[in-house]
Amino acid sequence: MSINDGETVEIAPRPPSNNAEFYENGSTGSRAANVEWVEIVEPQSRQTMYANLVTGQCAWEPPTGANVKTTHQNQWWELFDSKTGRYYYYNASSSVTKWQKPTGTDIDIIPLAKLQTLKENTEGGASAKIRRTCETQTSPSVRRVANKVVTGPVFAQNISPETGVVTFRSNSQNSQNTLNGMQSSFEWMSLDEELSERAASEYGANPPSTRNGPPYGAFPTAASASSTLSHAPSSDSIPARSSRSASPPVTGRKSLFSSVTSTKSKNKNGWSKDAPKNSLTQPDNKQLRKETTALFKLIQSYMGDRKSKTSPEQVALSFCELAVKKPEIADEAIALLMQQLSDNEKPDSLRRGWELLTIVLAFIFPTETISEKLNEFLNKHLDPIFDLPEVSTSYFSQQCIKRLSKVIARLKPTLSTIQETKIHIFRPPLFSASLEELMQMQSEKFPELKLPWLLTTLIELLYQSGGRRTEGLFRVAGDPEQLATARGQLDGWLAPKMHDANVPAGLLKLWLRQLPVPLILPNLYQRALVASDTPAEAIRLVDLLPEINRLVLVRVIALLQDLSREEVVAKTKMDTSNLAMVIAPNILRCESEDPRVIFENTRREMSFLKVLIINYDTTFIQNGYKMDIEDIVGRGPVGSRDAAEIKIRTRKQLPKEKEDVPNVDSMVPGVGQKVWVRTWGCSHNTSDSEYMAGLLQQAGYDVLKEGEAADVWVLNSCTVKTPSEQQANNLVVQGQEQGKKIIMAGCVSQAAPSEPWLQNVSIVGVKQIDRIVEVVEETLKGNKVRLLTRNRPDALLSLPKMRKNELIEVLSISTGCLNNCTYCKTKMARGDLVSYPLEDLVEQARAAFHDEGVKELWLTSEDLGAWGRDINLVLPDLLNALVKVIPDGSMMRLGMTNPPYILDHLEEIAEILNHPKVYAFLHIPVQSASDAVLTDMKREYSRRHFEQIADYMIEHVPNIYIATDMILAFPTETLEDFEESMELVRKYKFPSLFINQYYPRSGTPAARLKKIDTIEARKRTAAMSELFRTYTRFTEDRIGEIHNVLVTEVAADKLHGVGHNKSYEQILVPLEHCKMGEWIEVRITSVTKFSMISTPTSLSEVTAQHWTDSPNWMYFYPMTFFLLLLVTLYSIDRFISPGFLEEWLPFLADTETDNDMWMHGPNAGDNDDVVFYE
Repeated sequence: MSINDGETVEIAPRPPSNNAEFYENGSTGSRAANVEWVEIVEPQSRQTMYANLVTGQCAWEPPTGANVKTTHQNQWWELFDSKTGRYYYYNASSSVTKWQKPTGTDIDIIPLAKLQTLKENTEGGASAKIRRTCETQTSPSVRRVANKVVTGPVFAQNISPETGVVTFRSNSQNSQNTLNGMQSSFEWMSLDEELSERAASEYGANPPSTRNGPPYGAFPTAASASSTLSHAPSSDSIPARSSRSASPPVTGRKSLFSSVTSTKSKNKNGWSKDAPKNSLTQPDNKQLRKETTALFKLIQSYMGDRKSKTSPEQVALSFCELAVKKPEIADEAIALLMQQLSDNEKPDSLRRGWELLTIVLAFIFPTETISEKLNEFLNKHLDPIFDLPEVSTSYFSQQCIKRLSKVIARLKPTLSTIQETKIHIFRPPLFSASLEELMQMQSEKFPELKLPWLLTTLIELLYQSGGRRTEGLFRVAGDPEQLATARGQLDGWLAPKMHDANVPAGLLKLWLRQLPVPLILPNLYQRALVASDTPAEAIRLVDLLPEINRLVLVRVIALLQDLSREEVVAKTKMDTSNLAMVIAPNILRCESEDPRVIFENTRREMSFLKVLIINYDTTFIQNGYKMDIEDIVGRGPVGSRDAAEIKIRTRKQLPKEKEDVPNVDSMVPGVGQKVWVRTWGCSHNTSDSEYMAGLLQQAGYDVLKEGEAADVWVLNSCTVKTPSEQQANNLVVQGQEQGKKIIMAGCVSQAAPSEPWLQNVSIVGVKQIDRIVEVVEETLKGNKVRLLTRNRPDALLSLPKMRKNELIEVLSISTGCLNNCTYCKTKMARGDLVSYPLEDLVEQARAAFHDEGVKELWLTSEDLGAWGRDINLVLPDLLNALVKVIPDGSMMRLGMTNPPYILDHLEEIAEILNHPKVYAFLHIPVQSASDAVLTDMKREYSRRHFEQIADYMIEHVPNIYIATDMILAFPTETLEDFEESMELVRKYKFPSLFINQYYPRSGTPAARLKKIDTIEARKRTAAMSELFRTYTRFTEDRIGEIHNVLVTEVAADKLHGVGHNKSYEQILVPLEHCKMGEWIEVRITSVTKFSMISTPTSLSEVTAQHWTDSPNWMYFYPMTFFLLLLVTLYSIDRFISPGFLEEWLPFLADTETDNDMWMHGPNAGDNDDVVFYE
């Protein structure tokens, strides 16, 4: 099977096998002899329950006389993640979650996922008493706590591979089997935002309530959904540590209608278990009876009121295929659904019924016969006050009404369209949504956008995939499979990768065509036809449109204007007339069904659009094809021609008579201008600055090392550390006072562009660095440009670079991150994880080594370990490929990686670090040694995880150099928490420890918390700094060691070269005895806190040999002469001419030496530019 560009293939997970052995002992997989029941201990409350390995049941007590296997610390639960199709394993004793299957003779594996499947297949989907969703994420991590008290059964399958903890679900119905007084309180574990959104989407705005449930029953199904206990905290919330009581159990509730019937009885106007004998809409129509019975059985199967071996989607497909055959069958289907939704006391059945009604309305139009009753039925359920705890009927009613109101053609029922319409119930599609709905949907995701995200993304994709050189663009249809795949991704707010420009072009036409109301409103349609030959009238008509319609139309016109350039038409063969012909029917909609009228109007529609393409002034929204409206926030003075900020104009300004144009500056950007690029923060920022400097240098600008003589200052800022942001702020003020043109880049300006000190500067966003030349040019002209759009690909790795150090390639392997730490703004600035392709990274590294002669490769990103998770790869895949292109004599250094993402690959990472061409160096930020604080930070790991990594690396990587970070005085950090961090530092004695006092970042959840007193915060910082100074890696007993060192930098004292050995220990070599970029063997002569000072072994040997073989008199006379000269000079200065030495020999005057030069760590002379660590 071939996969085309832009396609993604989702492989359904393989269900657990029913005939597998249920209880595995060690690695043999053999069933424990005669064991049917196994003891399970819930990790939070420590309550004991029992699972039956044969039937899959779970009970508080095992049957009398049953053979029970007791729990122990080597007992692992085998669970199944339906999202990835993989098994994962959870240890209740240690709370460890891992993907790899534990092995060993004393290991017991309890296959809870298989028990679940056994019970599910034994009882059947419709009769299973317990239904729920088990959504998981795909990386083992630490649990995060938000306390709740629940009642009812606990099911082990609700342990996600992401959180590694049990999540609890309550049964949707009361049971007579409930044990009196048997209620257990468990600590409910917080799930991530995805599960929270899933719960919210399934139940609208009303979370299900807690209900009493039986103490035993089947393990939960993974495919069906009933209810969740409560909304999980969102990604930006901080779980509370104190327990809170849950609301009292809800015992039951009447349905919406007043009459209450037994679920086993038949009610003419409400739910029934028996099919009606006659049609509900046409009782006398005997031909409709057969369809009525078939429809009723399908409804029962979908709602779970009838056993069925067919999947719900297949049942829905059969139901819709039958309903679309004839209008009377469609009406009957709606009537039957309304009956089964009335007086239905089964929450799960009720939810599924509403789901089916919403699905079928995407495929059929009710006739007037049933339409009035349907509207009355839906309006009755619109009020949320009548929602059941488990089912938000008001939400379903709203979705049904929306689908009824759409006038677009109904879909053809297929399995894919059924699945699509089902998803769209809770995730409204972008296609077919109105412009107002689109802007509302994106208001939280992209509040800065003034145009629909879908429009700007499709235009961006069109250009990226070569639209300007694609013959037949907009005329040639795209591949149907690629179109469907890309549309599905866009509906999920994901920008697909594609190489065929016909795909985004086709989707753009489809989107315009499916707008519920066309861009040219129906009441202006005739006026548009009349204005098709009059440019002024056509332009005036555009001004009459609603603002959003006008902006969208102008953006489309701007696109067509660019595509109608001569150089583009030469390749696409699509001139202005051709473009107008294929696009016009999508923005003007003829309502007549007369073929003659349609044919005549088509010509005039094309003429109207052609007039706009030729005459409409779109400069306010277009700069080439790249600049979106959100990119231009405002512009500064541009001289006498245009002293005001550029404002949105509606039409081309045609002067009535020729005007004199005043003289303007003839400055040509890029010729003679000087630019200074200043960088703060991580190596990722350094890499971005190198790319920007390379582009500017290529464009003809002089890139300076100092800012005094520069015309433009490009300040690449960091949002992680407050001092960096404050320094950037100060430089902005300083530069403006000196008359410099200021451009802000980096995370600060991207995450907080509205800060007051950023209002009068240009901004280039983190995903726009490849456009730095444009920004500098516009800024030099006096304009203020802001490029903040993130919905575009990252800059190419192959862009020209101006390296800060020609011997070091700083290679960013990804952008964005997976976490949502409560104190950090990096996610706000960089966005979600986007990994660069493996092949591109390997080629960039190969070119740097072999073509450009670099000696060190530094891998950097916001989180190195997360690379590849978005492209189905893992970090070891990349590292193993990179080491193959590293030439002899060169080295690679890994950057910062958070603990969760390398826990699964400790062996592979250790093997890489032991490679002779890789530094044995690892930067693992712990931030705090308190699990409670880590939970509040949402760091996704625990202290034990960090220690597991550190201990493994220390054991398996000889003399490894481990660096870490600490954040002190986090708002919830207690003295006990702080002492835990101090204890961790004492234990590992980190040679590099980055101590950061917490400072609130605006817009982060932690910023809303009360800060710790400043004096107390400083005390903690000082205490850890003092502890750090009490130990050193470089002790006196290391003097005399011999090391091979690769020298790549010049030290701050300008007297030494800075080199590193295999363990990345910093060793200083006298500058006159070393050569940059080459290895040298040295002997340690002295040590400091952060480095060792050395001399070349070859120099020591030569000097010793020379002294042995040379006559003593060769050294006697020079020394004697030198001493006599000193005595003579001193005598002159002392007795004859005071001040003689200072005047003639100033080098002998007293000077201050900085004895603490290396007390601040490697590269201490460059304190502002942190290049050494991420």
